[in-house]
Amino acid sequence: MRLLTLTLKLNLLIYAALLILCVITATVIFIRAKKTPEFYSLTIFYSCLTLWTILYMNELMSSNEAQMYFNVRLTLVPTMFLGALFLIFALYYTGIITPGNKIKIIFLILLPELLCVWPLFTTQYFHLVLVSKKFGGYHDVWGILMIVSEVVSFLYIIAAVVLIVRMLRRRGGKRTQLLVLAIFVPLLLQVLQATVKPLTELGIYLTLPSLAVFCVVLIVFILKYRLIEIIPAVSYNLFSTLNEAAFIIDNIGEIVESNEAAGICFKGITELKPFMDFKKVIDALAQYSDDKNKLTQIKNRVTENDGNAYEDTMTLTLPATGSRQYIINILPTYSEGNKLIGRIVVFNDMTEYRSQTLVSERNRVSDELHDSLGNSINVIRSNLEYVLNNFSDTEEVRECLRVSYDKSTGAFVQLRRIVDELKPIDIEQEGLLWALDSLFYRLRVKGLNVDFSHNIADDSQISQTKLGDTVYFICQEAISNSIVHGRAKNITVTLHNGDSELKLYVTNDGSGCENIEPKNGLNSIKGRVDSLGGELSFGSPNGGGFNIKVILPVPAISDES
Repeated sequence: MRLLTLTLKLNLLIYAALLILCVITATVIFIRAKKTPEFYSLTIFYSCLTLWTILYMNELMSSNEAQMYFNVRLTLVPTMFLGALFLIFALYYTGIITPGNKIKIIFLILLPELLCVWPLFTTQYFHLVLVSKKFGGYHDVWGILMIVSEVVSFLYIIAAVVLIVRMLRRRGGKRTQLLVLAIFVPLLLQVLQATVKPLTELGIYLTLPSLAVFCVVLIVFILKYRLIEIIPAVSYNLFSTLNEAAFIIDNIGEIVESNEAAGICFKGITELKPFMDFKKVIDALAQYSDDKNKLTQIKNRVTENDGNAYEDTMTLTLPATGSRQYIINILPTYSEGNKLIGRIVVFNDMTEYRSQTLVSERNRVSDELHDSLGNSINVIRSNLEYVLNNFSDTEEVRECLRVSYDKSTGAFVQLRRIVDELKPIDIEQEGLLWALDSLFYRLRVKGLNVDFSHNIADDSQISQTKLGDTVYFICQEAISNSIVHGRAKNITVTLHNGDSELKLYVTNDGSGCENIEPKNGLNSIKGRVDSLGGELSFGSPNGGGFNIKVILPVPAISDES
């Protein structure tokens, strides 16, 4: 059992305090930090520092020279890799290491230390790492590979600090000189203790205690200056599971984080990477939007220092989602000192919501037209009908009343068509024959005689295609023209389904006309018929009335179903 001298007790006390500090720091980071590659790399660094402390305490407690040399071998393993692990963390933190290059870069960083550490596991070449060590003393003679390892570690740590400080300054970090001082103190003490004799014979290894100072400074930067992203787990999970594509942008316009929805939305447009310039994302959207001015506004808003919120709408035709309407929100984020530290950018897909809102509004307008305007026209029509039947005055007055009556009847038919367009009948679901029967019934109730005949036993094939909608539209338009222009009282509709074509005849007993000039009504019918490859003919016999004949090819329409 080795005698515990005052120096040994002091060493053990210092290292025990360092061990506790390492454990506390690692625990705080683990509980509060978001689980990212930089988090895991920093955790590995702290684990290595903790292991080094434990093994060095064990080395101090060696009871003989053989045990001491065995424990030295164990202690030197984490010692050699500490600088490399800190550099790996810095490379993850600055975004230099990516999923595509991580294996190559990490291997190249670890390679020098791997080449220096192998003699620890041999007897013949152990002197390349440690030439001699006095049991119970503090005068060590290091071999060439240990010196190389320490130089490489120093260079790694210096490079890591430079990378971290540059990133912190770019992201608006403060007091970076404190971090620089905290990491260079252990390096300086290591050099001084190896070269200055009074420090060499002090009996206390000063590098590890000075690392305790570094741990304290590091945890301050983690908690206060956001050296790594400290996001509560619940908040991060909420951000990750948002249905909207969301980005967290720092105060210089770089992406700190993007959620899963953003990755899906922007798939095939650009590869989202940590700390990439958000302007590159907006530039990538240019080919998917016709509104270049709004894209420019978004780019400017991301980097402006005024801290104002921004909201606008934009239509984007993206590879993953097709043509969609988005509301884009840019919300500023402030620190406790009311300093702008970044923004949250959200692409909220409003396509379905707007579609549902439009349908709801159309239904509301349709119901109001039917209930209010429709009832008013009914009252006017009923009053005019009463006056026509009971008023015996001059023919001019009766003609004026008759025109008003016909116009009110035509207005009702037009209103019925508008309502159907706003709130269309589901012909595919209900069937064409049911839709036509419903239309003709409503007209009969208003005093118009409509005679409908057909030879269709099963209208499912017709109803499932554009053919059903076209026939319904033609009947609506033809009847409207019959009432408004021809003052017809009797209308005949015949629908005949042959083997390869569907024939529709619409005739009326209206006034007819000598010179037919197709206008909106007939032109609309012709457009529908032409779109399906059909034929349209119409005419007005000498005795009055008007006839429409439509032939639509059934096979061509069936192919669309």
